[in-house]
Amino acid sequence: MTAWHSGVGRCPQATAAVRCRGLGGGLRGPRCPASRLACVTVPTSAPADVPLPAQPRSHAVMWVALLAMVLIVAASFLVGARPASLMFAAELGVLAFVRAVAPRPGPYGISARSRGFDVAFLAVTGLVMATFAITAPAAAI
Repeated sequence: MTAWHSGVGRCPQATAAVRCRGLGGGLRGPRCPASRLACVTVPTSAPADVPLPAQPRSHAVMWVALLAMVLIVAASFLVGARPASLMFAAELGVLAFVRAVAPRPGPYGISARSRGFDVAFLAVTGLVMATFAITAPAAAI
């Protein structure tokens, strides 16, 4: 007997415990938390390892990042490789910032590993790309 409940107030079954995303997934009392979290009501006799349904994530960040990549490829033909490389490095920096401040589980399309790993990988890759774009001789680009 599993049912979704979102919002504030009493849960549908007052006798059931509430398992809430973002609070460690442990069983709670019959009252929902004061914030808007996706809760699953389960019988109080349910084991602690009852899986929770996945929360839907927005795909907006992925589509904006893809659009930026299309514009960067177009800029590489129209403006040149050096400015396009710097634009790519800037996009990686922006994605690192978005990944750092976005709530869990993170934006769809840029969340591959843990938050720390993703932020470090995107930031370091962006810095290395910017360094290469600035220091490479014009003939090499």
